[in-house]
Order: sequence, then C-alpha cells, then structure tokens
Amino acid sequence: MEQIKKAYKCSLEHLKKAYRYSIVKIFTMALAINFIVECFGRKSILKGFVFIAKHPFVYLYGVLIIMTTLSIALLFRRRMFVYIFVSAIWLIASFINFVVLNVRVTPFNFADLLMIKDAIAIWHLYYSKFKMALIILAILLVVIGLIYMWFKLPRIKESISYLNNAIIIAALALVLGVCTQMGVTAGKLDVNFANIASGYLKNGFAYSFSSTMFNSTIRKPSGYSSETINGIAQQLDKNNNSGEQMKPNIIFVQLESFFDPAQIKGVEMSKNPIPYFTELYNNYPHGYLSVPSVGAGTANTEVEVYLGMNMLDFGTGVYPYKTIFNKTVVESIAFNLKSIGYTAFAMHNNVGDFYSRNLVFANFGYDVYIPLECMTDVKYNDTKWAKDEVLVDYIKKCLNSTPGQDYITAISVQGHGAYPTNISNYEFDITVSNFRNQNSTNALTYYVNQIAEMDNFIKTLVTEVDKMDEDTVIVFYGDHLPNFELTEEELVNGDIFKTPYVMWNNFGMKNIEKDLEAYQLSAELLDRLNIHVGTLVKYHQNYANSDNYLENLRQLEYDMILGEHYIYNGDFPYKATDIIYGIDEVKISFPSQLDNGIAIYGNGFNEYSVVTINEEEYDVRYENHILFVDGYTLKTGDEIVVTQKNGQVTYRKSNKYIVK
Repeated sequence: MEQIKKAYKCSLEHLKKAYRYSIVKIFTMALAINFIVECFGRKSILKGFVFIAKHPFVYLYGVLIIMTTLSIALLFRRRMFVYIFVSAIWLIASFINFVVLNVRVTPFNFADLLMIKDAIAIWHLYYSKFKMALIILAILLVVIGLIYMWFKLPRIKESISYLNNAIIIAALALVLGVCTQMGVTAGKLDVNFANIASGYLKNGFAYSFSSTMFNSTIRKPSGYSSETINGIAQQLDKNNNSGEQMKPNIIFVQLESFFDPAQIKGVEMSKNPIPYFTELYNNYPHGYLSVPSVGAGTANTEVEVYLGMNMLDFGTGVYPYKTIFNKTVVESIAFNLKSIGYTAFAMHNNVGDFYSRNLVFANFGYDVYIPLECMTDVKYNDTKWAKDEVLVDYIKKCLNSTPGQDYITAISVQGHGAYPTNISNYEFDITVSNFRNQNSTNALTYYVNQIAEMDNFIKTLVTEVDKMDEDTVIVFYGDHLPNFELTEEELVNGDIFKTPYVMWNNFGMKNIEKDLEAYQLSAELLDRLNIHVGTLVKYHQNYANSDNYLENLRQLEYDMILGEHYIYNGDFPYKATDIIYGIDEVKISFPSQLDNGIAIYGNGFNEYSVVTINEEEYDVRYENHILFVDGYTLKTGDEIVVTQKNGQVTYRKSNKYIVK
C-alpha cells in the first residue's frame, strides 16, 4: 500500500512538472475543450463519449486543431488571457452551434457569420423575448468577464523565447497539415460534405467549422485551361437544332419547406393537406428534385435552379449569395431567356435584402425585383411569415406589364419554420397523429395546415394564370424539407434531400416522370420547350449522360465565375442590370390635415413606408393604405416624399408632393 502511495505521489509530481511545459498545458486544455465542443454538437454528453470511442483519430485531430490555435498564446506576455480568449472562441462557437441545431438542421458554419444581419432580423421568430434576453445577458457576461481577466490575469515577467515558441507553433501547424492529409487519404476526414449535418457529426466540429472557413468558394479545378474549356464548348450545340421552339411565359415558384408529409412513415393525417398539388403531380410533368440542403439554405437551391450550378462545387456550408454573387455578375437563366426576348422578374414575400437578394438579382440579370417592402395587402401567419397568396396578384401584374413573354421566379416563405410546439390556442382544419412525441406532433400539425394554405395558393395561381389565355408553364418545387430533423429511415422515399416538382402548363406538354438534380431543372424544362440558349443550359442538355459530366461542369463554373472566361472568348458579355424594385407605382395623391397630425393618401404604401417632409424623416403609422404622421401641421411649401425602405436599403420613392 505504501508503495502505491509513493508511486502515486511520484507520478503526481511528474505530472505537475510536465504541466509547467506549455505544450502539455495546451494539450490538456485542448482535450477538455474539444470534448465540450463535441457534446454541444451532439446535444448530449453521452454521445460525446461515444464519438471519442468510435472515432478516436477524428477526436484527437480536433484536439490538434484547437492546440494549434491555443499555441498562439506562446507569443504573448498575457499568455493566460490569450489561452482563455481562444478557448472562449471555441466554446462560444460550439454553444452557438448547439443553439442553431435547436432551430434548424444545418449546423453553425463560417458562412453564417456573413448572415448575422439576416439572423438578427428573424431571431425573434425562433426565440421568446425571455430566451433572447438570456442570450444577450450571456454575451454581456462573457464580454465583461474577458475585460475583467484582461486586467486581472498575470503577465509573464521572464523573457520569452520568441524563436523557440515560433518553432513550436510552426511544428504544430506542420503536424496538423500532415495529419490532415493522412486523414483525407485514409477516408477519416471528408473534403466536401454532401450532407453538412452528418458531415459535422462524422468529422467533428473543429475540422468541419474550419473547413467551412477555408473552403469558402469554388476552387480552380485540376486541368483548367483554354484547351479544356474550348473542348467542352465545341460540343455544346451538337443536339440543339431539332423541333420547333416554344416560347411560353415561364414561371418558377419555389415553395418554402414544401413536401408531402405523407412521406413520413407512420404519420396519420385527417386528410391530404395538398390535394391540388397531388392532382397536378399526377397529371403533369413531374418528379423529384435532389436539392443541396435540408431544413435551411433556401438560397442555395436558388443557385442551382437559377444558374444551373452544382452547390457541391462551392465548398462546405457556403452561401454564394453572400460570398460571391452579391458582388459578381454571372450568366443565369434570366440572362439566357432575355437574349430571346423575355423580360425577367423576381419576387419574394420576405424582406428584400435577406441573403443579399437585392444585390444578387441585379447580378443575375433580372429587370424587376419585388420584395416584401414593395408589396401591399400582405397577410401573415401566426409565426409572422407572409402568406403566399400575395404572390398571385404580383405574378399577374408582371405578366400584364409586358407585351411579350415573361420569365418569373417567385420565392415563397409561408412554410418557413420554426413551427410552434404549443398549439392549444389554434384551431386547425387538419389533425395529425403518430409523429414521435406530442411536441413533434404539434409542430407537424402547424406545418401541415400551413402547406394546406400553400396548396390553395397553388390552385389560385394556376386558375388565375389560366384565365389570361397566354401559353404558360409554372414549375412548382420545394426548396428543401422542413426542419423536423427527419432521417432517411423515417421517409418513404429514403432521401432527406428530395423534394417534389411539377410542371403545370396549358399547352399540352407530355406528362413525363423524371427525377432531376436541382441544377438540371431549368435546362430540362427549356429542353422540352426546344429552347437551347445559354452555356450551362446547353451543357446540361447535352452532357448529362457523359462520364465526365460533373468534372466538366465544375470547369465551366470556375471559368464563368472566377476564371479567364475562355467560354466567352475572354470577353465577358453580361452586365448587372439597373434593377427596378417593385412593380407598383408609389404615389402621393394628397395629404390631409387632422386634429392630431396628418394623413397621407396615395398608392403603394405599406408598413415599410417612410415619410420625409422637407428632407426630414418622421415616425409614421400605416393603416389601410394610409400613412399617418402624428403631431405634424402642414405648411405651404412643405415637400413630402414617401420612400419604401428597410434599414439602410431604399427600394422605391414616390413623387415629390409640394403643399400649396
């Protein structure tokens, strides 16, 4: 027993001595941090232990990443503070991941940092005021704690061997690089995640988040050259000369989180929530789309449908709307169809700058963009998302605004989460049972009744467009599955990345069932119309069955976005449009003096209207198409302007009304 005690004391002394060495200190800190990080990512301490047991290499690799970041502290006298600061960054990031995973399927990634403004705009839809206050309080406490530690933690008084410490940091970075290559080669680490959620679970948070940071754009493919691109270009027109070209109005309606809940095994509903969509699906060209995201990432499905590009080529967790296309013009279906006489419209019944669409759609070549700020008579559901029925009138307005053919992309929002788990105060037409637990069943019940309203919107739109007596095709499709953390085992079709599409038309297109990648959808429709314009349209139409289909697609994507534009003979032909926001005129008819202020009458007003009098903004109330400015007295010569504005983004201005 004495020998055991002596051995214990001896080993403890050796451990204390070893801990004096910074590298051992960093290693033990990283072990603890990575364990906490993985527990947050799995929302379970037990699953954290299971991850370590099943994937020791990946866990230790994550430890190595964290060690490398902690080693920066070796260059500072405030070493303890830097240790804590770097540790706090990892722990805060993992906690944010935990919070994010409770409201969506997609884990926290670097691209989300570019979406902070958008996230702040909608986070009240996911969290109660109490939870929001707790999060803000936690952030303040962390900031205060760090400030306190900056002043209170000791500085190193002895001299620092910067050269030796720099060698240690470089050695750690070298070992990290070697282990990365070993992990990728051995299949322990993935380069790209087709499913980012499962990718995080397999590869660990440290590697996965870092991957989204450094793999944030489309990379130059191996073998990229003018010869490669010219070789592809020579084949683009080989099958494009047969059949008569049809030029109907083309409308794409992207349905938020839309799919058939009957696909969930075991779930019972009192009736089919989407009977009209089901009827269309059975009688018109249809199939399933493989979309690039699940539970979130609407804009990435848009990239595939509107551009014909494969999101897997852009890196893990990337939102190209925020990283590339908000500042880079790119060839799109809009540009392609405009080349043969179409006018291009986009609309979205959500705020216009979400995902930077106000900038992106100009770079995609749209002539008109109609965001929520430019819509009137909008109704909202119980979770404060705009109902899709408002899109019907705006699609009709677009069709009526031009004498020729129109290309319209409408992005719906009504089906957006989060879905309430407490539905005791709701009255629903459709009931749901047998889905996991009561909270899940309640959330699904709310969702099912929302898509029932979306189904009515689809029916109304088809009915109204059909009355217009113009050849028209409307492609309805879901952008991704709703955020219920569905697994492949729970779905009848066994695929969480599949959503349905249907091509309604009033001119007799053949009812063909065909499953597609989302980036093939536009080209497939245009092929059935014998329209063969545009680089990627023709590429998908001619190359879809070739052995090097995806590799050559990546070559073209890189060339079109970041490369030398060999496909255009070096002369990029597209320019951003001078896009018009909204389709309704914003017009002041007249102001009227009231006892307690003024009322402004006119057209195109809504809750986003801002009143400026003599170049000074005033607080305004919006009621029934009338704007009220309380406490103001009109004076001769007052200049009044109404602006459709949200934050710093101005969409449309009215005429200047001068009081006489």
